[in-house]
Amino acid sequence: MGLPPMDFDAVLEKCGNFGRFQYLILLCFAITNILSSMHYFSQTLISFTPDHWCYHEKLANASFEEIRAVYAQTQSPHCTLLDDIVDGKPIVAEVGQCRQWIYEYEKGFRSVTTDLNWVCDDAFQSAVGQSLYFVGSVTGTVFFGFLADKVGRLPAMLCTTFTGALGDFLTSFANNLPTFALFRFVSGLSTDTLFYLTYIMVFEYLSPQKRTLGLNLITGVFYFIGLALSPWYALWSGSWRNYLYIASVPALIAITYPFVICESAQWLITTQRYERAVKCLKRVAKINKREVKDEVFEEFVAYYQKKAAYERKLKITKDTFWGMFRTPRLRKFTIIMVLKSMFISLALDVISKNMEGMGSSPFFLFSATSVVYIIGGFSIILLQNRIGRKGMAFSTLLLSAVIVATTGFLIATLDTEQHATILAIMVGLGRYGVVVSYEAEAQYASEFIPTSVRGRGMANIHVAGFGFTSLSSYVIYLGYFYKPLPSIFIAIILFLGAILCLALPETMNQKLPQTLKDGEEFARHQRWYYFPCFDRKQEEKDAEINNWCYHMKLVNASFDEIRAIYAQTQSPHCTLLNDIVDGKPIVAEVGQCQQWIYEYERGYRTITTELNWVCDDAFQSAVGQSLYFVGSVTGTMFFGFLADKVGRLPAMLCTTLSGALGDFLTSFANNLPTFALFRFISGLSTDTLFYLMYIMVFEYLSSRKRTLGLNLITGLFYFTGLVFTPWLALWSGSWRLYLYIASMPALIVFVFPFLICESAQWLITTQRYERAVKCLKHVAKINKREVKDEVFEEFVAYYQKKAGDEHKLIATKDTFWGMFRTPRLRKFTIIIVLKFIIISLALDVISRNMEGMGTSPFLLFSATSVVYIFSGCSIILLQNRIGRKGMAFSTLLLSAVIVATTGFLITALDTEQHAITLAIMVGLGRYGVVVSYEAEAQYASEFIPTSVRGRAMANIHVAGFAFTSLSSYVIYLGHFFKPLPSICISILLLLGAMLCLALPETLNQKMPQTLKDGEEFAQHQRWYYFPCFDKKQQQKDAEINN
Repeated sequence: MGLPPMDFDAVLEKCGNFGRFQYLILLCFAITNILSSMHYFSQTLISFTPDHWCYHEKLANASFEEIRAVYAQTQSPHCTLLDDIVDGKPIVAEVGQCRQWIYEYEKGFRSVTTDLNWVCDDAFQSAVGQSLYFVGSVTGTVFFGFLADKVGRLPAMLCTTFTGALGDFLTSFANNLPTFALFRFVSGLSTDTLFYLTYIMVFEYLSPQKRTLGLNLITGVFYFIGLALSPWYALWSGSWRNYLYIASVPALIAITYPFVICESAQWLITTQRYERAVKCLKRVAKINKREVKDEVFEEFVAYYQKKAAYERKLKITKDTFWGMFRTPRLRKFTIIMVLKSMFISLALDVISKNMEGMGSSPFFLFSATSVVYIIGGFSIILLQNRIGRKGMAFSTLLLSAVIVATTGFLIATLDTEQHATILAIMVGLGRYGVVVSYEAEAQYASEFIPTSVRGRGMANIHVAGFGFTSLSSYVIYLGYFYKPLPSIFIAIILFLGAILCLALPETMNQKLPQTLKDGEEFARHQRWYYFPCFDRKQEEKDAEINNWCYHMKLVNASFDEIRAIYAQTQSPHCTLLNDIVDGKPIVAEVGQCQQWIYEYERGYRTITTELNWVCDDAFQSAVGQSLYFVGSVTGTMFFGFLADKVGRLPAMLCTTLSGALGDFLTSFANNLPTFALFRFISGLSTDTLFYLMYIMVFEYLSSRKRTLGLNLITGLFYFTGLVFTPWLALWSGSWRLYLYIASMPALIVFVFPFLICESAQWLITTQRYERAVKCLKHVAKINKREVKDEVFEEFVAYYQKKAGDEHKLIATKDTFWGMFRTPRLRKFTIIIVLKFIIISLALDVISRNMEGMGTSPFLLFSATSVVYIFSGCSIILLQNRIGRKGMAFSTLLLSAVIVATTGFLITALDTEQHAITLAIMVGLGRYGVVVSYEAEAQYASEFIPTSVRGRAMANIHVAGFAFTSLSSYVIYLGHFFKPLPSICISILLLLGAMLCLALPETLNQKMPQTLKDGEEFAQHQRWYYFPCFDKKQQQKDAEINN
């Protein structure tokens, strides 16, 4: 076609795409953000309904507590008409309805519901009036969007701003439902168009590289300012009428906009108003102090005139929004955009409005959680240009779904008054996730929709979103049936939104479409799994994989030479070469690679290199190792059951030997079936090998020495094993020899029965008193203690009597599932399981994610294993001082911070230049999670009743190990954006810390023996109880010590 290259982006760059003019329009956008936030959420602020009760003359001078106490005795406290009150007891009137109310105003603020008495039977009137606001928003979005594409962005933006202000001003004079509904409709006409029309204008005049920074920085900061000040502004005004009246006045600032900014030049181009477009661009250049020659503008106009003429020859129809549905690709993308807008708009509206009943003032909660707009803006600024628009949309929607679902769970399980702070934090996190999704979506949609229909396109997409927000009241109402239902519903639609994102194209670093034809052809070459960050990370990953197809000419070549030759091919590690000429590879047209050249780590041959499980066969190693996890789940359940049935000692011996046998047999595997089978056998002992011995030692140790003994041994000797493991592997030179040698030390367990005896506590709970006494006498003998027979007789008599009493109560035999039959024990057990899942997954991810840090993974793994000693010492020093609960809470919280910081540094620093720094941070991250894991083991062991301790610990570990199967997927997130695994793990650890607050403290408490003891355990404790903060307890302990 021979069109000149001087398009809009090229001319704008010459005129300045991030100079003084852009600062001016960003200032206008900042003002619009404040106006938009105050306008949109005014409907929430003016309709808060405080506690209220029917008026009675005897209550005129009563306190609110007295009024509440009187009405609490009625069936419907807020709407019951009283005939009289006698001795503090209400006498309900048989006939009549309440016409006057007593309101407990929030700092004197009178809402529309209190001013017009729209409560009880008239409560629907506020909802009806506000619903007309949404009808207005749909109407206004369609109308002003059409106007923006017909007469221009600037006049449409001015009209919508003044319309909204007029609606708010008129609403302040409403005294009944018809006038209120009519004026709310007028006010709603400008909702969102006020924001997105200014957004489009700023968007079109900004440099593509600065759009994310400029738009999201302004939105985050100034939308937050409007939101944070709105509730306090309302309280200061004292009345919904004053608030709306005063809030409508700042819109007059928009009158100055035409003197500061000019019409959208891109819109003028698409409507072929070239002279006005040139005039606007010259004004941009003048304000930015840029000199642009007339020839540039002439070339610019000629380019678009020729383009328009070419399209006329092809008889291209005039672009309309509905034209986006005529072609298959554009139709699919538009429908997905509409659905996503519906999901995100509904989620944001539900979360922003659902502020009541959280144990805090709704005004305070609304204001405090509005800070997420700043954090959300900065999150987008930091991440969106790194992971792309599609990656940002997908990840934030997925993350939002997880956060909202978790928030719903906590709202359902926690008492709102006692846990107001926790609920406020979780509501803020939920709001944060959806805010980021919403703001990221605005830019994504703006870049994707062709310029010729951008106004109408954005308008109609927002119409769908606003139409869907009319369902928000019904979604919130689901909470009356089951408290977390709204959160579950929102989490599901956010998850669906994340999945839909995969079908959209990436817009980052792409030339944006001008017409519908451009839109249909846009990013046609992209696949659904394309992410810009993935491409970069895949290249880095490829550079780390050191295997290449064998060719005879490369036999004596150095690895650098081999790497340089294969770097010229599309798939360096799996490309079969026909020949190599002058250092250039000639790829074979047929055939597959059957032999490889490997760059071994100090000569160490892994199973993947020996059996050539690379390229098309790379899946075989993963399949074989996955059977290891299946074995771990199976073995944990089986040996846990065995430990509670036949004893801790025989179960511990069996699991140790099965693990050794599996490793020994694996060393002889030569194909996938045998490798998978033997890894399954090896996996049977995973973790049970550790925790069964842990339980035995735990049950024989003094409660005061458990922390010291268990954690000192774990830290020191687990560290020893970890440090020597990679060097033993390198020394052995082969995975076969390493497994063969590693299986031998397990034979030491044959001497265990001669050194230790069965758990006496387990023998007691199974009523094997003679064996228990025999074991205790063995302990006394080795410890050189003389214990009289009368002591053992009294001991047996005590437990026989206890067993008899429980038998009289027809107590069922204790089982693990019995822990779910009673409310307190059920809640505590679920929390313990969730915590162990979180910690196990975190530990597995951090321990395995050792590649790409600028250091040998063998060295890094070995060096950072020293944290096991430090963690053991930390627990010894602190756990008996701050308690089990305090240790668990603080370490999980600290771990979350460390892991998040580590993720940030991994992103920001060059791995080769900062290898030592990254190694230190990886070590710190591993340290925090190791402390959490080891502290959790003792915490769980002390809390679980002795009668089911083996099975319970087994099943808890099963849950943890089942979730560690996700660790590979969590690590894989790093291919999309390097710190994503750290972000995911830090969020999980933060949730784990919050869950700790709902558990009881076990320090200095008598451990439960049976499920009945477990249900009554620490029943007097409050959620905020920590021994280190209990001064009375400390004084009591000091007196005992004295």
